[in-house]
Amino acid sequence: MYSLVEVLSNKLNINPLHLMILINFETGGTFNPKIKSQVSSAQGLVQFLDLTSSTLVDKFGNKVNNTSELIQKYPTIKAQLDVPNDENKFGGPVYQYLSKLKPKKDDLRDLIACNFYPKAREVDGYKFKKHIRNKNG
Repeated sequence: MYSLVEVLSNKLNINPLHLMILINFETGGTFNPKIKSQVSSAQGLVQFLDLTSSTLVDKFGNKVNNTSELIQKYPTIKAQLDVPNDENKFGGPVYQYLSKLKPKKDDLRDLIACNFYPKAREVDGYKFKKHIRNKNG
């Protein structure tokens, strides 16, 4: 799996370890490409929601309608992490989604923001603040 993450990360110009951290978190450490949230429509390696899934296409360029359909069309780790190639000129859903958002190269927080709350990145002065502890802990 890591080699797929490396290829995808190189194509997106992001740190592969950051992408592994995101996938690990989103799948609860299972790395199951079909994992489904118990509280929302989210499914897959980066927990795509129905709304997000509807912005993606299958390998033929047909719009995907919802997350269930997305997982049917991209059921494996390889399929979800694919970059554009001869068999799928659009790439897998992780590539499609993150290539639109263009996360910053060595910024884990920005990658997380892309996945959890991409609109926050549009706010002037957007910057995640590091947790600051006072002298009492």
